[in-house]
Amino acid sequence: TLYARLFDNIIASMNARMGNHSSFRDGPTIGLLDIFGFEDMPVNGFEQLFINLTNEWIQYHFNNVMFHKEKQVYENEGIDIDFQPQDNFSCVQLFIS
Repeated sequence: TLYARLFDNIIASMNARMGNHSSFRDGPTIGLLDIFGFEDMPVNGFEQLFINLTNEWIQYHFNNVMFHKEKQVYENEGIDIDFQPQDNFSCVQLFIS
């Protein structure tokens, strides 16, 4: 399909720019949070990229709201907490820019 060819072209372009390493242990990677169940298929397509991107965006907003509220509760109770959740929003921005 058109979407599959476009997706393959995007991935090939990204691999070329990242050095086309044979495994993630050999070089740079792009990590996106996957909510299990959505991506449990033999082949992920272009549509799946949008599903994963949307999930990552939702997770980013959820983390900002929930962790901010939890930190506020700790601060109100006088508990010192220094916690920064993993932030993958730069990956989201890469895809939406």
